[in-house]
Amino acid sequence: MSQPEREFILPSASQICLVCKDLDKTLQTLSNVLEIKPWRTYDVVWSKDEMQVGNPQTIKAAFADFGAIEMEVVQPIKGDSVWARQLEAKGEGVHHIAVDVQSIEQTAARLAERGVGIVQWGWKGPLGHAFLDPEKTGGVYFELLQRRGRLAPKRG
Repeated sequence: MSQPEREFILPSASQICLVCKDLDKTLQTLSNVLEIKPWRTYDVVWSKDEMQVGNPQTIKAAFADFGAIEMEVVQPIKGDSVWARQLEAKGEGVHHIAVDVQSIEQTAARLAERGVGIVQWGWKGPLGHAFLDPEKTGGVYFELLQRRGRLAPKRG
């Protein structure tokens, strides 16, 4: 007897992120030991105007293809952020799992009906990100990614 197909609120994972104290050292380790490369690196600053929920912040971020998903590594530089808070509380390691959504607003509204809030939400150009409250998602940060005007990258 087959099970009925379930509808998930969140689509499949598109990214996994690590948080670290030293981006260059972490990228060197991932490149040398696991051969995850090449990396695309960015200095990212979110102003108060770019944050719907959360504070202005600065991070160093790097991205690489990692099989069917994207690997992101973040070093918090300045400001109160989900990355800085986790690094302080738990140390280096896995930070979040990200999913690409058509609409952050619509997905957030569906999750709010289940008691899940947003703890950080901002836009940088065509890319929006929103982090779900980990206290409502089993202690794990989930990030909603919305890419305005362009499709999520195809991996695999």
